[in-house]
Amino acid sequence: MKKLTALLLALLLVVTSAVAFAVPSKVNTDLIDLQDPTGTFEVAEPAPIVVAQLDEIVAVVKEGKAPEEAFSEETRAALAELGLTGAEMNEFIPLKVNGLENVEGDEIVITIAFATPYTQDQTVVGVFTMFDENNEKEEAVIPGAVNEDGSVSFTLKRDLFEKMAAAAAVTLAVFSK
Repeated sequence: MKKLTALLLALLLVVTSAVAFAVPSKVNTDLIDLQDPTGTFEVAEPAPIVVAQLDEIVAVVKEGKAPEEAFSEETRAALAELGLTGAEMNEFIPLKVNGLENVEGDEIVITIAFATPYTQDQTVVGVFTMFDENNEKEEAVIPGAVNEDGSVSFTLKRDLFEKMAAAAAVTLAVFSK
């Protein structure tokens, strides 16, 4: 039992070390603060499907491709329409959606401040990925608005956050140029 535990801990160390160096970034990937006045969203512990998604992104980057290549054709097309072909993926965050009890209206705005702030002249886009219990995924491309303090706000429509609330796992990948 001790050998198995030691092996799993060693594997976890290797995976987390690889993740730390695999995706180049011009901003620090440490999350400072997720501001959601409704308390609906929070940063989550990564589920196995989230780790698998990140592994897929890392593999694509190791092949010399842009991180967006790990996402669906529709997502890549949406990123291209926003001028983000070949953009950097600076952040990858597993999210937890706690329910919709405190959400009123048709939109919710979440604001995320990262360790290194974005600038208002940057184009920033979030790709929200929702996994169901069968690990099937759906992606949504949401333009971000960079605030004066360098944080990024994403406005989510009710139908999208209802899908997020029903999902088994949710991730946010942030692309910028």
